[in-house]
Amino acid sequence: MKKKLFLLFFSLLSSSTNFAQEVATGYYRVQNANTKRYAALYDTKAKVDKLATNADLSAIRTYYYYDRIVSDPASVIYIDSENGNYALKVQGSSTREMMGEYSLIIKKASAIAYTAYGTYNNYSVYLCDEGFDDGKSFSSDADTLAYMATSGNLKYWYINAISSADDTNYFGFKPDLKVGNDYYQSFYASFPFSFASTNTKAYYIDKKSDERGIVELKEFTGQDLPASTPMIIKSNSDNPSDNRVNLLTSSVTAPSDNLLTGVYFCSVPSQFVWYDQIYNHDNYVENNPTTMRVLQVQDGALVLKKVDWKYIPRNSFYMSVSTSAPDVYRVLSPEDYLTGIHAVISDSQSEKAGDVYNLSGQKVGDNTDILPHGVYIQNGIKILK
Repeated sequence: MKKKLFLLFFSLLSSSTNFAQEVATGYYRVQNANTKRYAALYDTKAKVDKLATNADLSAIRTYYYYDRIVSDPASVIYIDSENGNYALKVQGSSTREMMGEYSLIIKKASAIAYTAYGTYNNYSVYLCDEGFDDGKSFSSDADTLAYMATSGNLKYWYINAISSADDTNYFGFKPDLKVGNDYYQSFYASFPFSFASTNTKAYYIDKKSDERGIVELKEFTGQDLPASTPMIIKSNSDNPSDNRVNLLTSSVTAPSDNLLTGVYFCSVPSQFVWYDQIYNHDNYVENNPTTMRVLQVQDGALVLKKVDWKYIPRNSFYMSVSTSAPDVYRVLSPEDYLTGIHAVISDSQSEKAGDVYNLSGQKVGDNTDILPHGVYIQNGIKILK
């Protein structure tokens, strides 16, 4: 089977006059016209066998159910026109970087469907969805992979614009963590956006104290949220329809004090164990419990903590720490971070009863008697001296 057409798939939409006339720059989802499965990019590795005219497309996964991709950044494809030529951008990658020597074309096959194909040395292959050899219907809900073929009825695709106003094709958050009445999730995507739904906010971590086991939760200011920026999404619902966004074509500047590191991919061999022709498609960040902390809920509070996961989940983030860092960091508002009153300290990092901090969270000693006049924090209590 094949993959390089991850390029093809994304490049296919890249060199056609008809396409240039009919598809404007913007965000789209691509859905197979026959299987009704949606395409999503799971890694960036491409391989082309020029002698066998074979393209490995295993980077593209296809999903039948809409609720599988409504909150998936891997299914959001940005089509960009530059001087009449198109590039497809998704998950921080672009077809311009991966096309190589292939010539990629997309043509309209009907009023609403397209074919996408790549050519090399006058040999053409089409992007197709996976079929079945066991007699199952093409509309089966099985998740599968894209591939290349010279013909067949699985080569027709819909290219549908994403809009927060479209109930059948929008992007919305599906948070998986709950604290009280609020929902949270770790998020990282290559597209900038603004909130279309109310009561949704975005934050990042700008400060941490290893001694007190706390981090500061800083809210993004402004209406627009930057691209390629790890953030914490907060909402009051876990229903994607209640947490819709407007996808933007230009990005504001990301904050320079963000302590979080984003991860686009978590593509590992075990994802499709039944498909024995996938090779060298690993694209992941391995979790290191000694130096990484991830967003979780512990004892009813939002925390960044050490976990025993093997990999960091895709489209999420981690915070880098030292090997002597506490296992758990309590996530606090700027006001609470300043006082540290609600800090949770792990057993291995318990602070001394007499430790004294200034309002910037810096340890200044263990005896207020010898400190200059000012406001200090000792044992979680403000002290005016």
